[in-house]
Amino acid sequence: MEARRVISEPIAIDKGKREKKPFWGLTCHYLGIASLTMGFAYKAIMLLIRFAFENEFSGMLVPFSISSLAAISLGLTLYVVGGEVRALKLGEALSISALIWLFIPAMGSLPFIISGYLDPLSAYFESMSGFTATGLTMFPTAEVTVENIPQSLLLWRSLTQWIGGVGIIVLFLTILGRESTASRLYSAEGRTDRIRPSVVSTARWVWVIYSLYTVICALLLFAVTMDGFQAVNFSMTAMATGGFAVTDESVASLNSGLAEGIIVVFMIAGATSFVLHYRVLVKGLYNPLRLYRLREGKKAVKERTNRVLVYEFILMMCLAIIGFLIVSCAEGMNFREGIFQSISAVTGTGFSNANVADYKPMSKTILSLLMMAGGCYGSTTSAIKSFRVLLLMFSIAWIVRRKLLPGSAVVPLKVGDKTYRDEDVMDVAVYIFLYFGALIIGTLIFMGSGLELGDSFFEVASAQGNVGLSVGITNVGMAAYQKIVLIIEMWIGRLEIIPIFVLLRRLFPL
Repeated sequence: MEARRVISEPIAIDKGKREKKPFWGLTCHYLGIASLTMGFAYKAIMLLIRFAFENEFSGMLVPFSISSLAAISLGLTLYVVGGEVRALKLGEALSISALIWLFIPAMGSLPFIISGYLDPLSAYFESMSGFTATGLTMFPTAEVTVENIPQSLLLWRSLTQWIGGVGIIVLFLTILGRESTASRLYSAEGRTDRIRPSVVSTARWVWVIYSLYTVICALLLFAVTMDGFQAVNFSMTAMATGGFAVTDESVASLNSGLAEGIIVVFMIAGATSFVLHYRVLVKGLYNPLRLYRLREGKKAVKERTNRVLVYEFILMMCLAIIGFLIVSCAEGMNFREGIFQSISAVTGTGFSNANVADYKPMSKTILSLLMMAGGCYGSTTSAIKSFRVLLLMFSIAWIVRRKLLPGSAVVPLKVGDKTYRDEDVMDVAVYIFLYFGALIIGTLIFMGSGLELGDSFFEVASAQGNVGLSVGITNVGMAAYQKIVLIIEMWIGRLEIIPIFVLLRRLFPL
């Protein structure tokens, strides 16, 4: 699996002809589809209020009805304004993807605002945290705890993470089924891996596997806790590696080592590449030999990416174990707490079974590094991702070999059974440089408000890595500019930075 590259495309210049549809028309078209999707999602919550949450019929039906009406009306307007569509160029897909990830949280914040539980900025923060599968939250507030929020609103909150975990664009591709545009949008969301040759087919398979795991997780949690509402919500946010909880003390309130163990398994599943899941589930269970060989017509060809996927997974688990050993020794905690916190950090989930604010600076630093590393490519996680870490580790040995050999020697960089080019290493290095740059800027802004370096770094790393662990800084009473900084960090972390620069260049051409 290669690091994503922004490939420049040749553009034919014809002064006598103009493009059929300008960029902003295309933007309206896709934002309209996004808004319509949100409107129908609200309709689903309204049906649940009618049949499953009847005690909330009078209180929550109106906020979701207004939200649905607003989303559908705006969606239809934008769709009509957008008119006819054409195939997207890569730069357009990157820009539209960045705008969709700003637009969807705005629409998703409506129930929080209309119901009166959050002010507009806090509601947008909550919604952005949900759709980016971050898990930092504005709840509880001074007036209400998490457990006192209407169940329909809590379910919507968890649903935003479940949708956002697998990717908003992946959802659109599943619905639209336009292969001509699909590959551009798919790449724009930071994905290059494919389960099937078709991007649309890949998106649909991702949703099948994702939904299957979510149902299995919910059934197992229900068997342990005997609480259907908690089981459904925790299963959605665990698979999304999101971390929103429906209890005040997160996972600790379950008071069950078995329940925590189930959640750990599905946090790891969410942070593992869906390509690997597909090969194990669809091919491995049918015929174990097909994990290594795939028949295409009459020819048998070797699967070239298996080793890289496995290496990624092993590296992620090794990082979690190393983090667990260091944090456990520093804090003197038991195995259950230490392994849960470490896996929650490296998978970018953000569930907690202890109060991170009470940890020593060293433990906070280790957890921060785990949050920055992240899970595998093609999973529900964000952050740097273990593939980039893996590629840089192999690059060090590769550079040393090149220095020791004559300049004319050809030294390929191989990870597993795949060869990477110099440009791949450069792309990864630039991305990590930009990642740290955004992280440092956010940390300095928080330190400017009088917060300590360790706590500021931890909170910003959690937001940018779309993790959700907190040392207590994030709350509804924090300054507006701090909320905005964390919103931006969550946004750029989910989009992997490059689409943000493409959008800014389009908005502010030099």
